[in-house]
Amino acid sequence: MASKVDIVNTSLALIGAESVIDLGEDNPRAKTMSRLYDDIRREVIAEGEWSFSIKRATLAKLAAAPVWGFGSAFQVPSDALRILEAEDQSVEWQREADQIVTDQSAMKVRYVADIDDPNKYTPGFLISFAYRLASAGAYPLTNSATLAKSLYDAYTVLVSSQRSVDSMQGTAKKFESTEIINARFGTNIRDFSGTT
Repeated sequence: MASKVDIVNTSLALIGAESVIDLGEDNPRAKTMSRLYDDIRREVIAEGEWSFSIKRATLAKLAAAPVWGFGSAFQVPSDALRILEAEDQSVEWQREADQIVTDQSAMKVRYVADIDDPNKYTPGFLISFAYRLASAGAYPLTNSATLAKSLYDAYTVLVSSQRSVDSMQGTAKKFESTEIINARFGTNIRDFSGTT
């Protein structure tokens, strides 16, 4: 089972710094990592579609409609970092602050949630997060921009492959025919197997 201290100590090891026993310790390592931890965690979660962080919700309609442009407003879930999609793919909507505005009378969404429990993290997320946290903490702890950049570069390569692996769970989304594809390949093309 992973803990916040475990993640921080992995990051400190990548930096080449001594580990900590508790994030409340009175030393630069614990203070720096404690200060960075939540912001970096939210950043790395929001950048991807990690399986542990995906949720679905029926949004609560707000009494006050937008002043102009749309007819309805819905409350974004308090743990939402990023809205991925609406259930009805044809619905026009926008996120504005902590609301979604649309002309629909009901709204269901799929979103990336802010998950703070390390025991829910996938192995790929854990190592990606540790590298990103190490890259953020490297300069304050070592005064080495070279080390910070090296760790960030390693993070970008690692997180790309880990997000890809993590997202390969479940049935692939069907490719929908569009007007552009129909114009290019002929009318009513539903797939590329030759059937219409």
